[in-house]
Amino acid sequence: MRLTVYSDYALRMLMYLALKPDQLSTIADIAASYDISENHLMKVAHQLGVGGFVETVRGRGGGLRLGTGCLFLARHRSSLGGATVVSLYLQSRYGMRAGKVQMMIDGTVVLLALFIVPVERVAYSVLAVLVMSGFLWISHRPGRYTAE
Repeated sequence: MRLTVYSDYALRMLMYLALKPDQLSTIADIAASYDISENHLMKVAHQLGVGGFVETVRGRGGGLRLGTGCLFLARHRSSLGGATVVSLYLQSRYGMRAGKVQMMIDGTVVLLALFIVPVERVAYSVLAVLVMSGFLWISHRPGRYTAE
């Protein structure tokens, strides 16, 4: 999968901020660290701030830090996984449904697994996905998972 430059910068910014979860970082610091344009990072930081992925602090002594959800993951050494971050970003930026993007990525992984893993094991994985999807479908209630 090929990422756009914008997506690449967004992931780099999130990784940089995850390494320093307890302090503010400036766009200049991040740009210098990766040797990339500050102007491009300003646009990325704005979109990540709007999406709630990063918290922006304006003024003297301001900067960026991970948003609350990402901060929780970084502090507890948890992971969203790269595919989830890309899915959420594409949803935020282009309106693509994160669940559908994640499903396409997962489907691609399962198809590629057919070349490496015995077919029976892949079939068990597909069965597990169907069972879990069934539980989610049954228990889903419209409006239950909306942010306010």
